[in-house]
Amino acid sequence: MKNNEKNFEKRLTEMQKEIDKLKEECQYWSKEVEDIATLTMNKMRGPFISFEYHLADHCNLNCKGCDHFSPIAETKLTEFTQFKKDINRMSELFEKKAKSIHILGGEPLLNPEINKFIIETRKCFPDKKLTEIRVISNGILVNKMPEIFWKTLHENEVILSVTKYPLKLDYDLMQEKANNYNVNFEFYDNTDQQQIWYNIKLQEDGKRDAKKSFYKCFVANDCIMLKNGRLYTCTLIPNIEHFNKYFNKNLEVCDDDSIDIYKAKNKEEIFDFLAHPVPFCRYCNPDIKDYSLNWEPTTKKIDEWT
Repeated sequence: MKNNEKNFEKRLTEMQKEIDKLKEECQYWSKEVEDIATLTMNKMRGPFISFEYHLADHCNLNCKGCDHFSPIAETKLTEFTQFKKDINRMSELFEKKAKSIHILGGEPLLNPEINKFIIETRKCFPDKKLTEIRVISNGILVNKMPEIFWKTLHENEVILSVTKYPLKLDYDLMQEKANNYNVNFEFYDNTDQQQIWYNIKLQEDGKRDAKKSFYKCFVANDCIMLKNGRLYTCTLIPNIEHFNKYFNKNLEVCDDDSIDIYKAKNKEEIFDFLAHPVPFCRYCNPDIKDYSLNWEPTTKKIDEWT
């Protein structure tokens, strides 16, 4: 009898494990279906562009597997002179209209000229009801920022968006400062929970089908990046230089991987370019995904990205 009871308990345990596994698989495929709908929408063109730009390539947090490669990037700040020229050209091309503009990095608050970038961005895209501008920060420096920073955010109606990591930061003080200066403060992705995410794995041999990778990618034509007079369909391509240099690799970036905003005739040409695969897509493998990655500091090992 005892043996039968033990066998029964063992079978119950095994069944429970199977049920738990099925639940996990159901959650995964539910997310996959949700992604398919989102990805399809992201590949559509216009009518308004959303884009982002770095104020600093490096960061003061160093997250594992960062798809901007900030933990392995050398200290590098965006030059305001080049940026001013670029953002004015974007304003010209898109008739001063954009859906959203994200100011990030790296960590954008590391750039001592951040106020100049904010002011110029709003000047070029002045419709505050149409164009949402966000500074996206890890929060480490927020409570140390001077009064002029908060006033600049307020005067230009720029949102301060803080991503929540497992850090001992005074988020209540951030909210208090924002309230005092009448600044719109939010947590990134509208959640004050610690971030869970997944990154895109690189395939070094570059033998992926670029078209398939592009259409399955969750950042392609969604995280459009402006850098040094060119627009990229994602953030990996303009920042892969850091990966290449740190690991002594040669994932090739060519002119066809981005569009020159000074050679583009109009916004339709840009929308069309961004909505199609580029040669670099052959290095990305969006099939490898884990929806439950918890934040960890980087160990700067190549398998974080490959």
